[in-house]
Parts: sequence; C-alpha cells; structure tokens
Amino acid sequence: MIKFPSRWELDLQSPSQRAFLAAHPAIFNRLDDAALKQIPHHPWLSVLVYALEFPETLDKKAWNMLYADLSLKETHCILCYIFEHPELIQGMDLGSADTLSIQPWGGAFHNFHQLGMDLMKKEGEFEENLVMNFSKGMARKVKKVYETETDWRDLKSTSVDFTKGKIIKVLGRTVLFQPNDSDKIFACKFLRTGESISEFCREKAMIEIFRECSRFKSRLPTPISISNPKSLPFEEFPVDVEKDQPALYVQQVEEHYYHYLHQIKDDSTWNEARKKFLFDSGLQLSLGQLPPFVELFHNEESVRKYQPLANLIPNINRGAGRLETPFLKTQYPNAGAWGARDVGDGPHLSEVVKNPTLESFDLFKLKKGKVHYLLMNGLAKLMLVDSLLLLHRLRLQERLDWKDPSLVQTVAGWLKEGQIEALCGFTQKSLDMCRAFIDQLPIDWDRQAKQIMFWVQDDEKGYPQYLDAGKLPEGLYDSKMSSVIDLKKAQNYSQGVGFLSGSDADIGCYNGPLGWIESEKSWYWISAFAVGVHICQSKDVYSINEKNLCESQKKLKLRRLSFS
Repeated sequence: MIKFPSRWELDLQSPSQRAFLAAHPAIFNRLDDAALKQIPHHPWLSVLVYALEFPETLDKKAWNMLYADLSLKETHCILCYIFEHPELIQGMDLGSADTLSIQPWGGAFHNFHQLGMDLMKKEGEFEENLVMNFSKGMARKVKKVYETETDWRDLKSTSVDFTKGKIIKVLGRTVLFQPNDSDKIFACKFLRTGESISEFCREKAMIEIFRECSRFKSRLPTPISISNPKSLPFEEFPVDVEKDQPALYVQQVEEHYYHYLHQIKDDSTWNEARKKFLFDSGLQLSLGQLPPFVELFHNEESVRKYQPLANLIPNINRGAGRLETPFLKTQYPNAGAWGARDVGDGPHLSEVVKNPTLESFDLFKLKKGKVHYLLMNGLAKLMLVDSLLLLHRLRLQERLDWKDPSLVQTVAGWLKEGQIEALCGFTQKSLDMCRAFIDQLPIDWDRQAKQIMFWVQDDEKGYPQYLDAGKLPEGLYDSKMSSVIDLKKAQNYSQGVGFLSGSDADIGCYNGPLGWIESEKSWYWISAFAVGVHICQSKDVYSINEKNLCESQKKLKLRRLSFS
C-alpha cells in the first residue's frame, strides 16, 4: 500500500482519490510541489490535470475515476484549465463511436456525450444559482427586457407617411416600403393574429441593446417606432395580421438586409457574414437568450422541436434523430448579409427553466442540469444550423459533391472556422485561444465535411445507391465503427430516391439517426467545455490568463520530454 506524504492528508480523504493514485504509481512518483500547484489552492485538481499530461500511463477508465468526486464548481474549474491547456485533451478517452444503426428506431452509439452527461449530474448547485449568473451587466439588461410587459396605451404613432411611396417587396408579414423622394427604406412588420405586442417591444429593445454593444459584430436595423395605427396603411397581406387591433413595427433598413445568408453567391462575402452570425449568436446565448436561428423539427412540427444533444436526456423521444425537411426551414434563417438577424427572437433561459415546454416536452425528465443542457444544446443548434445553411447554399449553387477532395477540404475549413467563431462568441475568449483548443479536439474535419455532404447528396453520386446496396462507402466513418442498414420498414425512404417527407428531402431515416458522427462529436465536446468556461468565469471561480497560453504549452511539452 502506498504511504501518502503528510501534505496530502487533508486533501485525499476520498477512497476513489487514494485508489486512483495507488493504481497509477508512475504518476504518483513524478509528483512534486510544483505539480500540486498547477491549479492554485486546488491540490487534487492539480493532480488530475498533471495525470492528463501523461495519457500513456492512464487506463481506459481513468477519466471516470478522475471525475468521480468533483463538485460542480471543481468541474467548471478543471474544464477551464483544460481549455487553457488544450494538449491535456489527448489524455481524455472520450472520442469514439462504436455503431451506427441506420434503420427505424436506430441510433448512433458513442461515448463522446459522457462529459456533458456528467456535467448535468453534478450536485452542489441549484438551477436558480446558475440562472443568477445571467443577472449581471449586459445579461441583466437582456433579462429585464424579457420581464417587461407592454401595454397598448404605451405605443406611439409612427413618423413614417405611408400614403406617399412604393412597396418594394413583401416578405411574409413584413413590407419593405420606400417613401417618395427618399433613398430610405423602411421594414414594416405587422403583428400576427394571436401574437403579443410585448414580442414586438422585446425585439425593438433587444436591437437597441445590441446596437450599443461594442462586442456585437453584426449590423442591425435602426428601430423607428412601434405604433398602433387606426387603420392599416397597406391593403393586401399574404399572412393573417391583427386587423381589429393592429400593431406596426417600423425599422429603417437597407434592402440588402433581407438577403439571407445562403443566398450570398461570393464565397468571401458569405464567409464574413457567416462569421458575424456565428459569433453574435454565441454571444446572445452567453447572455441567457435562446435564439431559434431556424425552426427545426423531428417528425411532428407541432410538438417536437429538434434537440441535437438528445443523449443528454435519458429516453428522449421528441428530438434528435433525422431532420424533417430541413431545407424548407432554412429558407428564412435569422442569418443574413449583415450577420445575425431578429435578435429579439426566442425565450430567455430563466423562462425555460421554469417552463420547459417552451423549448421541449422532454426537459421535465431532467431533475437537475437544465441550465447546462439548455446552453449546451443552444450552442449545438447554432453549429447544426451553420452546417445546414452551408449545405443549402451548396445545393442552390449545384456544387455539392462529397467525392470532390478539393471541395471536402474547403468545407472542412469552413466548418472548423465556423465552430471557432461560435465558441469565441460564447466564451468571449480570443480567437487564438479558441483555435488552440479546437485544434486539439479528436475531430477529423475532412470526415465531418464528407459526412454532412454525403447524407444530403441524393443524385447518382450520393447516398441512395449505397443504402440500396446495403453498405456505406469506405472512409466515410472510422474503420473501427460498425454499421447496420435496414430500411425495409422506413416510412420516409424510397429506393434510388432517398429520404423524403412528401416531395422534400429529409436528412436521415424516420426515427433513425442523423449520421453526422464527426459533427455530433464536436457539438458535444465544444459545448461542454464552453459552458464550463462561461459559468466558471461568470462566477469568478478561476481566471484564465490568455497571455500565458503559449508559455504554458511550451512548458507542458518540455515536461513530457523530460519524463520520456
């Protein structure tokens, strides 16, 4: 039996901690005072991150042993440290998938969701305490907007004269109007039947908040007024608007504002707008707002919102799996030529914690961990929507070809840079720091690009020919992963055609998996670390020093060499 030094007596009371060191004498023998101070005032956490520096000495269950007795606060702390020292990720055995079952009630079986699952199981913090993190600074302003109700009597008359001018375009319930002898364009949005006037007021207030935020990169329209006119200024509408008590939200815009992200033809212009959308959407999430980006559904639109991180909710049956007609949903995203759009859309985190049905019918199954789940899932949705908009654009341009090596490399680069931007916006860490972290993730970006293109390409080069033959192409997945294909009872599959609902394309088999293994891996990993870093820094538990990032990485490599 190992006799522990006296300086450890107060720190190693847990049997699992002592058992870990006893099982890993090579690590224990290397420990010194410097190693115990890697995370100040946290000797045991210092031992854990020190152990991760030597992955060759850890057994397969070591990470679970390391993780077993950490409080939620300690977990956030260690995630922050690993985020700062991303080389430690190679010591974490959480990047493998075993089986992909492409059939009704099939799924993807993997272990990379375990980190997020453990985060949600931790004791030591009540949901209310975590929600309080979103009541400081700018987050407090955002939360206050959601708590404010507006009365009809508070509305003012609009200053725009709609009797003299022309209608440029009608987009849903929005009319683009240009007065005579003016170069100004106004977007006039009308309240739909059944909507609350508070939703308009919230959107206007949120735009005003983000227009004043120096971190927000997207260009936003200029709010003019929300009015309650006695009569509607336009005669015909393609949607049902409130005619008895109409409300009109007027903004000054440019016509280019209604040019959606996937409609931009030039790659460079599109990528710049996309980066702004991803960064600013991540920022919105970090402030407690849960933007919809686009409305994605699984099977039944009326009750089943799509939840990418379904594995974090045991026995979830109203999310994940295949995506129903996603390219119908991505026609009008909250992403355009200016970056993020409609910044007032979506509920607030505190609202959903109290009323889970706002986001999903299955959240009630979570006795704890709702805040972690909502933030992680929101970030995953952002990365999913980015991939869908990218694919939508390639489809429109008829460039989709998963077998083209040059295109695969280009798409892989776009995916990686996009996820770096989303992480950057959410954590508010530097681009270099976020890139250093993502560079160390066990993600095959070329394979991720191939997978997302393969499962939407339904021409003669695409997935139907392979599924009809009962096999998947070599190299699409890790060679160690097995697959099962059985589509005899699949409701949405037609031989030679692919997955459809009506005449519109689905991604994946009805009640089956999406098949984007590499994408899901990055969603789980990035979102788990991002939420840990965000909550930790908002609580001032542990301050990450970005200036020491390069020095600490060099030191880590030298230490490994000295023990080799």
